[in-house]
Amino acid sequence: MNRRQLPQLLVLLVVPALLGGCTATRLQGKILDDDHRPLSRVDIETIPPTDYKTSGLDGSFLIDRVVDGAAIAPLQEGRYTLKLKKAGFKTQEIPVTIQGDTQLGDIVLPRKPLEVDPDSGWDGAGTRGLVPSVAPDYAPIKGGV
Repeated sequence: MNRRQLPQLLVLLVVPALLGGCTATRLQGKILDDDHRPLSRVDIETIPPTDYKTSGLDGSFLIDRVVDGAAIAPLQEGRYTLKLKKAGFKTQEIPVTIQGDTQLGDIVLPRKPLEVDPDSGWDGAGTRGLVPSVAPDYAPIKGGV
């Protein structure tokens, strides 16, 4: 073996180890709201090890690697907990057992009910209480554009 073949040999040995060999272990699913519409940007925490992903625009997610300390490692078979969080929705923790490619299907994340602060009227959604806003009447400007 000469020095030119050494980098090729290293690639053949190292890349499969980094990718976890030939067998792929993946966890897939789709997150929906109460009306069964896709929920994008849901934070998905994998425990253990603690790692974070986010659902796509269509609510789907794919977990095939996790960060374990300072290293990125292939997802291993075993038991995990998925913690799903999104503002305005109830946080859910889902126990999952992964064996090879695992398809969770649709997961519904229920909305949180709005809570109105009786002192300020603030409901947390950017409105004051449940009172609809009333737009003032504007008179047209004479001679205006």
